[in-house]
Amino acid sequence: ISYVWRSEESAPHSGNIWVRVQPPYCYAYKSYTVPSYRGQRISPGVHLCSDAGMLRRGYRYRAGFVEITNWASLAMGKHMGSQVIGKAGYLMLFGKCIPFRSKTVKAIGFEFYIRKSPDFVN
Repeated sequence: ISYVWRSEESAPHSGNIWVRVQPPYCYAYKSYTVPSYRGQRISPGVHLCSDAGMLRRGYRYRAGFVEITNWASLAMGKHMGSQVIGKAGYLMLFGKCIPFRSKTVKAIGFEFYIRKSPDFVN
């Protein structure tokens, strides 16, 4: 009825755009709860169970991002005490991917990138 996916290094975001993080951070993404079970605080429990597993593997922190119009995920993050550490994103301009991120996001190794593409502007 609910799941969250985690990655220890990189994971797909959209098309050929991927997200990468660096230890001691893991990347939390693709959280979902069946609509008829939403509002029962099941997803926070799934996140906490997953956190425990990642802690045992040496990952002390969970990094993720929420699009600014994803109200449900923003509310869940607030409920769980998640902290905003900065901003990251990318622009697609004339077929090129131009990523951006704040210094605090860069410091934890979080980045968007195009996997195996010469169109990545670093």
